Amino acid sequence: MAYSYYNYTGDGTTTQFPVAFGYIRREHVLASVAGSPVTFTWVNSSTIQMDVAPANGAVVRVYRQTPLTAPLVDFADGATLVAADLDTNAKQSIYTQQELSDSQEEGLANVIPNGDKGDITTSVGGTIWTIDTGAVTEAKIASGAVTEAKIGSGAVIEAKIASGAVTETKIANGAVTVAKLASGFAPTVSSINDGPLAGLRNRIINGNFDVWQRGTSFTGNEYGADRWVHARLGTTHTATRQAFTLGQTAVPNEPTYFCRTVVSSVTGSANYSILLQRIEDVRSFAGQQVTLSFWAKADAIKNISTELTQVFGSGGSPSATVEAIGVSKVSIGTSWQKVTVTATLPSISGKTLGTNNDHFLNVGIWFDGGSSFDARTNTLGHQSGTFDIAQVQIEPGSAATPFERRPIGLELELCRRYFKTVTLNGGAYSGPNQCFITPEGLNTFRATPSIAVDQYGFQFFNGTAWTTQSTGATFSMQSAFYGNVTLRVDGLVGNGSLNGTTTSVGLAATLSAEL
Repeated sequence: MAYSYYNYTGDGTTTQFPVAFGYIRREHVLASVAGSPVTFTWVNSSTIQMDVAPANGAVVRVYRQTPLTAPLVDFADGATLVAADLDTNAKQSIYTQQELSDSQEEGLANVIPNGDKGDITTSVGGTIWTIDTGAVTEAKIASGAVTEAKIGSGAVIEAKIASGAVTETKIANGAVTVAKLASGFAPTVSSINDGPLAGLRNRIINGNFDVWQRGTSFTGNEYGADRWVHARLGTTHTATRQAFTLGQTAVPNEPTYFCRTVVSSVTGSANYSILLQRIEDVRSFAGQQVTLSFWAKADAIKNISTELTQVFGSGGSPSATVEAIGVSKVSIGTSWQKVTVTATLPSISGKTLGTNNDHFLNVGIWFDGGSSFDARTNTLGHQSGTFDIAQVQIEPGSAATPFERRPIGLELELCRRYFKTVTLNGGAYSGPNQCFITPEGLNTFRATPSIAVDQYGFQFFNGTAWTTQSTGATFSMQSAFYGNVTLRVDGLVGNGSLNGTTTSVGLAATLSAEL
């Protein structure tokens, strides 16, 4: 028999329930339906009415909870004792004892009402205890209490960590160690300064084939796309710039261009066709592990080969190229796929570099990669077809990072260190039968450039009349005062007797300082 509560069963319509036990004050009487507290009003001193009829079959509990914290009546010296006050204190003692007895008989679950208990909320008749959101704070966790051994595998996931929750001040000094970082993700000083985390990490220039100053179509054995040599031997080889078009399977995240090379009429064991870039200064990657990556596809399943080659230049030692480093053969298909090759370049310690700063690293993609093809000896296995290349990148380290797309203005200026088209209109200083022109940017080349003039025209005053000349002139580059590079024009007939003559110039030419 319970002293402090009575259970009823809801029928979906009944809202009034008897209070079948004694109590001191009405606020000591509570009610719950299916373990959850409910509100009610008093019909009379022995009946309550719930706001909502309990559902059919639901357990309806009307119970008493007498306060234990202090006597309900506080007696004072000299005050008149009345029976009602004595009865109240006696009932408080008896009722709390009864409630304790009931809880012991029924179990702790039924004496703890559902609801918020501060940092914990109880439900289902006190059988489920839930820690409130935000209740467990850093201040409540003892230093060192949460150890790695106490955290289950996979327990800490990104979804469980609030945005901004992990701050620098919350990570103990020395807590993040290299051993705790996944392989390949441990940052080092070298990886920040010139490794995968650095800016301008891609040593290939125009790796996305955006810049084509010489035009957009070539027959091979020459520079085509800026910085790229389209070389061939004994075969028809053409290279053209192609744009990604709607409906075409594009290289991921790439909206612009790729280089298409068409190889045909391949005969003989020594024939080859290659897309090649020369990286200035053979010391660029000496003694380092590097990764070459690019996207490629072909008109059918084909093999291509890649190689890295060190060239020590005129007067260098060794004078010829070092044997190919990291030659790799890859099969490509008709859809874009990423090709990744990692190689370790040898040290150049003890070797001599060329005297003309013409030492460089060759990065080659061979289109003659048949099943028995060798990129260094050019033996057998040649093939023809259409080959598409995009997003070429070479960087330090063993991992291929996403293609580094530099601003187009910066890419163009990097290309102009080696090749530039110029159109000049204006005045120039003239000496006897010659003139000197200093176009802007001559000193930005890697070395003194050579010049190829497409067309020109000169006008100069010979003392009595203006003379026009558009043939017969020769052009050369020379260092002028203060080390500046100047374009020298000889063979201007008619101004040989004058110094300091002003000459009007019209000139279209290309300047090249390619490796």
